[in-house]
Amino acid sequence: MRHRYPWIEFLFGKITLAIATVLLAIACTVMLWPLIIGSATFLIVHTVVNAARDRNIVRRLGRNHDRVQRRATQLISDLGHLSRFEIWRVDIYLPIRRWTLSSKPFFIKRNLVLSRQLSVSLNDTFPKPQPEYSFGPFVECFEEARQHGTAKQLLWINQLLYGRYQVDISTHTPIMLYPSTEFDPTDVYGVLCVSPLVDELSKNCLGILAIHVKPELIDIVQSLGVLVEADSDAARRLVYSACHDVYGLLN
Repeated sequence: MRHRYPWIEFLFGKITLAIATVLLAIACTVMLWPLIIGSATFLIVHTVVNAARDRNIVRRLGRNHDRVQRRATQLISDLGHLSRFEIWRVDIYLPIRRWTLSSKPFFIKRNLVLSRQLSVSLNDTFPKPQPEYSFGPFVECFEEARQHGTAKQLLWINQLLYGRYQVDISTHTPIMLYPSTEFDPTDVYGVLCVSPLVDELSKNCLGILAIHVKPELIDIVQSLGVLVEADSDAARRLVYSACHDVYGLLN
């Protein structure tokens, strides 16, 4: 595993980005040119460093593509021992940051996009999910892990097919139900469970591992029986183990 320097993580993290943005706004108001140049330079360097980080993670997946694919296939096999093998698909999403136009000051903003880099299933008839997400449980799970160091899984259920599924969240942590009103790709997912790719201390999130089943009632019922109900502890251990293994291959 690569050695990480905490001061580098802090220097190119969200806090310094916010401080530099505020300083640049103040400097532009009072026309303090040294501060304008310094803040703008730091923002440019900050963006370049983080963009290089994102590209480096994607390149590392490319070098270890076969090993990551085998680990994803093993996870499907492990889940298959708790249910049917063919209902599961495992996807790997990695972060990409892009600049877009904005109506706010500076007229540009940087958005986080999670891009699908790997997709594995034993059944090729799965509907294809979006190649990228900038919203929903994918991004929320990633940001939660990056900012707070928590390995929380988020679970989305296709309520259009399954109805209003009720679960006592307090007895099934760290899985949390994601509101269907905020994320509704009902033609793609029956159940979607997203987990962060983190180290053993739930730090340094590199991406997202997504497990999902087709929008068919029988698949929804069987997958919930594994992920939430009787076998949920066993399933979570399998998922966490896979996330740590994939993290090690990407790091």
